[in-house]
Amino acid sequence: MSGFFKLKAKFSMIVYRHIRRLGYASALIAGVALSANSWAQSASACHMSLTYAPVPPPAAVPGLTMTGIGLLGAAFAVVAWRNRRRAGFSKLMAVTLMSGVALFSVLGGDSFVSTVRAAAPYELSHPPGGTLADALIAFSSPSPLVTVTNTSGIRQRIISNGNALETGTCTVGAELAAGATCTTQAVCPVPVAATAPTTNCSLDDRIGYYAKDNSTEVSYSNNWSAYAPVVESVPEFVPVISGVNTQLTYQRITDIPTYEVGFLTNSTDLASGTATITSTLPSGYFFSDTQTSTKQWTFPYYCWSQSSGET
Repeated sequence: MSGFFKLKAKFSMIVYRHIRRLGYASALIAGVALSANSWAQSASACHMSLTYAPVPPPAAVPGLTMTGIGLLGAAFAVVAWRNRRRAGFSKLMAVTLMSGVALFSVLGGDSFVSTVRAAAPYELSHPPGGTLADALIAFSSPSPLVTVTNTSGIRQRIISNGNALETGTCTVGAELAAGATCTTQAVCPVPVAATAPTTNCSLDDRIGYYAKDNSTEVSYSNNWSAYAPVVESVPEFVPVISGVNTQLTYQRITDIPTYEVGFLTNSTDLASGTATITSTLPSGYFFSDTQTSTKQWTFPYYCWSQSSGET
């Protein structure tokens, strides 16, 4: 019988190892999917992520099956028949049988309590394990506390938590029995306010050089120059953060000169246009007024000089 129980315990551990591998594989696939989808999430949304795997089953406790009990009973009957005439044997058998019944009641059966709980919005529902994630939790301050319920039917262990500063009970290593719950703090981005930037003209970046009078070649005394706009002052952010990417782009009204009776007639359009300053916040921040990680400011510009050198 001992060989049978060893084989049974070994089989249980083999099944568990395969379930655990499936759990880790599911977690990896879900993690990749989460990374791919995170690009599409709202910059102002909070997020949570828990990876879990089944807890190893306890070592099997040897117990007698009904067949074993029957064989043991038959053995007792044979011994009792052969020793029925010995003095005091009947009392010994009574004590032995009572002890055996008590032992069988302890080792012979498995008991468990199943708790039925109301399903929460977030559930550990996959018995082999996996990743529970939501990247579109509505923003709030302080960050919302999320309740997670183990509905997989088996005991689960938290393997990783997307909140490195977890203040709830879904900590790494925590175990949840079937139906049990834990809480995790969603991770929310930081809202940022920004002041408007300003622009100016750069005489170091000439983008057009035209003759005012096309009867002669362009020269120092016969030219109209267009210049590019530049950022004069960058936005200021509250709270103060680093890693903000701020760039300026511009669109000219035209870059083709027109002449009438030999004179340049669209000089203003050659040197005018729209300048756009774009600031992009690093991950974990969003602009409070736009609810996005990117904000733009648009300005008209007019940057020029003529042969006198004045602007």
